[in-house]
Amino acid sequence: MKKYILLLTFFFKIITISAQFVDMGFTSEYIDSVARGKIRYTSLEEALKKPEKVEILILKNKGFKTFPVETFKFKNLQILNLDENQISEILSQINQLKKLVGFSIQMNQLKTLPNEFGELNLIELNLGENLLTEISYSITNQKNMRNLLIDENYIEIIPFNIYNLANLEAFFIESLKVKTKFNIDSMKKLKKLKVFYICTEDKIQFEDLYKYLKKENSFFYNTCGN
Repeated sequence: MKKYILLLTFFFKIITISAQFVDMGFTSEYIDSVARGKIRYTSLEEALKKPEKVEILILKNKGFKTFPVETFKFKNLQILNLDENQISEILSQINQLKKLVGFSIQMNQLKTLPNEFGELNLIELNLGENLLTEISYSITNQKNMRNLLIDENYIEIIPFNIYNLANLEAFFIESLKVKTKFNIDSMKKLKKLKVFYICTEDKIQFEDLYKYLKKENSFFYNTCGN
């Protein structure tokens, strides 16, 4: 995942993003602007002392087996990182985090997302390296989404309304199980797409996507090596 984050940083020419920010698990220039100059809390205990002050919460590799309910006390939370834990479920109360714009929960054990997830207004979402088998409609309702990373899951079907993410700039969907054919005409709705990672063994689909995205000056990479 880190190599993908560095790639995104390079291709978006986000030269102002610090190494410390990239290590937080985010790549969007907008998320960087939100985070800049703000305190990063890396301990629930410390964050709970001043819950109204908490805007950035980084809880990577803390050994959580369930979603930490304490996060719902942070009404001003904008950036949340729960990477490298053992969380299998995101609670429906996630919709209480009205100001959340950046959420990374890669390298956990998620299988599904709650419907309430669709009530968020995320800019960047990282669900890489989980156990997801589908892209929930609660994701495709996120109209302001710019970066969507769902690589290394077990996804087979890409919902048609993925093309409604008109502000999408980066899309990572690596899975050998993907069966959905990407429709070139529909992809034209993704006018801002600049980085597209996919795993496909379908040579015809690869060639069609490559020709289209090259024409649009977008970076396209097929991790299956076609």
